[in-house]
Amino acid sequence: MLFVYLMLIIGPIANFWHEFGHTVAALLLKTDRIEITLGKGKEMVQFEIKTVRIKIKRIYFLGGVTNSQRVKAFNNDEKIVLALAGPFFSLLLAILSFIGCFYVMHNILLMSMIYNSWVAFMNVIPFHLKNKKSDGYIAWQAFITRKHT
Repeated sequence: MLFVYLMLIIGPIANFWHEFGHTVAALLLKTDRIEITLGKGKEMVQFEIKTVRIKIKRIYFLGGVTNSQRVKAFNNDEKIVLALAGPFFSLLLAILSFIGCFYVMHNILLMSMIYNSWVAFMNVIPFHLKNKKSDGYIAWQAFITRKHT
């Protein structure tokens, strides 16, 4: 039963929260257009809130991605902030779940803490597989480019 909670509830909420972190950073950087896509497969729902478009796909618990567009290109420092905001939000939710465990010891809070810690950790590791780049990889590329300019 806990696996079902993880796959259908905790994972999707954590994925949305992670992508929301990228969105908050993008909004603070005055991004013109932001698109959050949650899941894989055929699109089920799409809606917009001002400059943010949210797409939810059929297999909604399989990750997410946020794309930010701005007329003025992001500089390398801004790219680093955008990339690391998602893992930061994941870590924040892990910490809040950890604190919640002191008040209400519940398996869902414990799973949320573990899952969000894993998401934060895995996303700061720089890796590139096929056309998928981790947040850490994007931040590292921007940092390396920043150091050479």
